[in-house]
Formats: sequence, C-alpha cells, structure tokens
Amino acid sequence: MSQPIPLTKIEREGLLALLGGLDNLSIQDEAEFLQQTGCPPKKLESWLGTEWISCDIQSVLAKKQRVGLQPVLLTRRDGDQISARLFYPKEELVSKNDWANGVDEMCARIAAYGWAEAAEAVIADVDTLTKACATGEWPTIEIKLLWLGMWMSIKALLQLWDRCEVAPLRRLQASIEAFNAACQTRGGDQSPQGKYREALVNSRHAWGKNQNSALQGLLELVETAKKIASHEVADYVIGEVGLQAEQYLDAVRMMACDGCNPAEVVNPPARVRTALEHRRVRVEQTERKRWRPFDEEEGRLGLEEPEELESRVISEIDWDRGKAASGLSEDEIRAVEARMSGLKLQASGAGEDLGLEEGRLRSIRRSLEPDRSSGRKLRQYFAAYLQSSRREPMPPVPRIQVQKPAPPLSRPRKSLKKLGIDPQGTTAE
Repeated sequence: MSQPIPLTKIEREGLLALLGGLDNLSIQDEAEFLQQTGCPPKKLESWLGTEWISCDIQSVLAKKQRVGLQPVLLTRRDGDQISARLFYPKEELVSKNDWANGVDEMCARIAAYGWAEAAEAVIADVDTLTKACATGEWPTIEIKLLWLGMWMSIKALLQLWDRCEVAPLRRLQASIEAFNAACQTRGGDQSPQGKYREALVNSRHAWGKNQNSALQGLLELVETAKKIASHEVADYVIGEVGLQAEQYLDAVRMMACDGCNPAEVVNPPARVRTALEHRRVRVEQTERKRWRPFDEEEGRLGLEEPEELESRVISEIDWDRGKAASGLSEDEIRAVEARMSGLKLQASGAGEDLGLEEGRLRSIRRSLEPDRSSGRKLRQYFAAYLQSSRREPMPPVPRIQVQKPAPPLSRPRKSLKKLGIDPQGTTAE
C-alpha cells in the first residue's frame, strides 16, 4: 500500500491535465471518500488494498505508468501541506458499481412508469427470450447478454415490489422458470445435430449473414457477441469437425450459408468436410482452366461421386477420432496409415520408406497384433468396420441344364426323292 506523498500545485495541475481533467479524475479527501463509498474508517486500508490498484504519482507524471478507469486522488491535509495517493478500481469493483448504478436507474424508471405496467413488460420480454432460446433463433451469447439486462430490471422490480401485487409476481416467476427450462434443454443437447445447430447460428452471427440479431444498434454488445460466437465456431471446427485452423474461414462461410435443418443431418462433420472438399475441387478446376485448356477426361478423373466422396470423408473423420481414442504413438499411426495406403510392413525396405529402423518397425508390427494393447484398442474401436468387411459367402449359382441340340436330319437320298426334294438342292418336278 502506497503512502501519501506531498503534492505541489504544479504536480496536481499536471496530473489533472494528464488524466483528462476533473471529468475523469475525482479528487476527494479521505473523509469525503469514506462518506460517499460507505466504507468504515477502520476498513479503508484493507479495502483499498483488495479492491483498488495503487499508482505511483511520480511514475504517472513521468508517463511510465498507466492509470485505469475512474481514478481517484485521495488527499490528506497536514497543516499547510497536502499529501495525496492515486488509486483506480479493479474491473470487478467497476462492474459491481455499474450494476448498482444500473439497478438504481432502473428503480427510478419503474417508479415513474408504474410497477404493474413494468412487470407486464418484463414478463413479455422474458417470454420472447424463452421462445428465441427454444427455437435456436439467436445464439447463446446474445441470450446471455439480454438476460443480464433483464435481470437488472427484475432486480429493480423485486426491490420496489408492493405486496399487494401478487399475481404479476407469480406470472413473472412462471416465465423465469420456463426460460430456465428452455436453457437447460438447449444446453443439454450434446448430440451431433444439436452441436451443429449451435455452430450454424454462431456462424451466421460471426459472418454477418442471414442473422436475426436482437442487439442491432448496440455496437459494443454486437462486437462482443460476434467475438464470442467466432470462438465457439472455431472450437467446433477444430474439435468436432477435425479441420485445421487455416480452414476456419472456409468452414464459417459454408455453415453461414447452409440452410439445412440440422435435425435431418445424419453426420454434420462429414457434411462440412464434404462441402469443403467439393469447393477445393472446383477451385482447382477453375485454376486449371485459367492457365491451360481443360481436359474433359482429366476433369472426370478428378471428380468423385457424391456418395463416394462422403464415404471417404466419413472414413477420414472416423480414423482421426479412432487414432486419438486408441492412444497410438506417432510411429504406430504412420505405420497404420502406410498399410492403409498399400505398403506391406513385412516387405524389405518398408522401414526405410517409413524412416524407421528395422528393429523399431518389428516392435511396431508386434504392438499392432490383436493380443497387444494398441492392436486390441484399434480392433475394438473399429469393430463395425471389421464386421462390414467380412462379406458373406455368395450363394451357389444354380446349374443350368443345357439341352443338347437335336441331331441333324439325315435321311437316305431315296427318301428325300420320295418327298419331292432333290439332294442336290433342286426341287423335283
């Protein structure tokens, strides 16, 4: 805790000019400060030490130390000499003071407007917020910010409540309970479709497209909500979809323009990665057309059927999650991926292709056997793939009895002549 130091008139005027004048710097003696804040004199020093940040006046005058918001210059007179200390409140105290001032201002508005009318207005606002939360129309960060503003109004209503007004208070309680239930339902939906719904809403808010924001006109709150929504989308893109950080903008753009019903999407991460893969192919074809003639045969070879592309993307997602869940080492992952690409790990030179010594490669092959931990975990995780890969034997093809052709008609020449047919191909007269 800093001690009061003598402060000359010139230093005081310099401090005022540096901190923006009396509009920004409050100059009070200790008695006035105690009366305004309501702090007991015995607790002043401890309160200043826990809730305030002390500044060195000489360092501030020398522009070596910055001063925060709402600074206070506490003065003390000892005879003809004035000593002073400079403090500014911590963020928690600023928030607490702002909340208290907001509640006081709201109480004044309710007193002028009428308690019953104000209660009905607050109930209507809570019901609107409940509907938006249940339908997923607004992102969760907007709902949280709006609820904080409504809670200030509710706090003021409770302070001014007249015990004769029981019915509006019960309706307010019912509205708050309905809002709480909607929040619990929305927050508890951890299904892939529920997470994708939140990602779509946050993407539209972060990208500024197809959004229905309730914070229009409140620029600071809009920027705060957009920043938090962007962080939540990044967590989904990297954590759930499994993309890299450099693919974040493409994923946000795709989800912001996705007008699907999330409840009908079977595999949301595969949907995102498939769309990005389609876009990558289109960009490559556009670049190829720009720099050289387009080969139709080459273009057809570079495209995949939608079902094949989606199947490949789903397999990649499953493999990314499977290798993380199985706890494989980097060498084991490299060996498994090489085997999936067609490399035989028992072949000579396989260790050289993988950058591994032969002894290390043999150890890895052994660790992937079914009786070892890594191999057992892999087989357990991908059991569904193993079952689908075991094809049932084809039923036996029934043998078709082929009838032998009838023997050719062969009759003696004399018999043919009796029928009026010449064996030489002419008809007998």
